[in-house]
Amino acid sequence: MPNYWPLPDDLSLAPGETVLIDFNAGGTAPINAGGILGQLTGGPNGEIGLYSSGNFGDSRAIVSYVTWNGGRGRKDFAQGAGI
Repeated sequence: MPNYWPLPDDLSLAPGETVLIDFNAGGTAPINAGGILGQLTGGPNGEIGLYSSGNFGDSRAIVSYVTWNGGRGRKDFAQGAGI
């Protein structure tokens, strides 16, 4: 079952700029996901997609995608976007 977590509305990144997102509860990064996405390394498979809007069913909205250990639930959307 996927989790969807929006970034702050006021977040704006220039090309090449980065922001640290802490996926651990109680982290100190500028953006903290509060443990919602769990551990990103090790055991189970998984994936993360970055969308330009909350329209997760539209491949035109996905702008970045990464998968590990065989996770691929949104693979078709990423491929549809040429990622």
